[in-house]
Amino acid sequence: MLRSVGLPLLGVLLFATIPAVADITEGFEGTSPYLRGAASRTCGDPSYVHSGLCSANLRLSDTITDSGSAGLDLGSGVRLSQINYTSIWALVPTTNSVHFLPYIDYYVDSSHDGNIEAVPTDSLVILANGASDQTGLWQSVILNGNSLVHVVGNRPGLATDAFTTGNPGTLASLMAVSLDDGSGLTWGDLAVGRARAEAGTWGDGQTPSGVAYSAYVDDVTVATPEPGALECLTAMLGGLLVVRRKVRCQ
Repeated sequence: MLRSVGLPLLGVLLFATIPAVADITEGFEGTSPYLRGAASRTCGDPSYVHSGLCSANLRLSDTITDSGSAGLDLGSGVRLSQINYTSIWALVPTTNSVHFLPYIDYYVDSSHDGNIEAVPTDSLVILANGASDQTGLWQSVILNGNSLVHVVGNRPGLATDAFTTGNPGTLASLMAVSLDDGSGLTWGDLAVGRARAEAGTWGDGQTPSGVAYSAYVDDVTVATPEPGALECLTAMLGGLLVVRRKVRCQ
């Protein structure tokens, strides 16, 4: 009977119905997506859209000097250790002279001053990515704890030869590294201001006539813990009939 279900068990049952993560997805249908450098929004041609109506186009004239990025601005409320994964869908046209997939990077507040500032004041944690053998197809790129990354910019607590392009390490290992600045923080404690798909500055020096590189990016997803889960659980267990503000449980 319902009366035999005590509050501890009820709490477990309610908590089990609350999602552990909140997926934040940018599909570039909005009017003000995060686009930087050689990046623009493209809409209306289904050949260059993974889902919905729009995608982001990273279009570089010189892959050694140009770069473009598209993704999500996360503010300062999400810590590196709180991101379960970030994924993107990317399409590299068959006409490209360069076939690298865009890579994922995080702009990290390694100066831990509450602001996201340009390298070298803060840092980029970059997915170690390779060339694509399949052009003309939408492909998924994922950054999670098992992914190899390197760090550019401010590198507190990192050895000179660690987490470099020639010697990357897993993201999980990076998150465990102490900043070694007396704060008691690790890299996992640092705020991630932006999660991006980026292309360019590969250093290959290709400068053919016309466009050297083009890629389309869609459905950039960042999976983080559901911020309202504990609040929803507290509200339900308390049996509140009147609430001062709206609590949304999904």
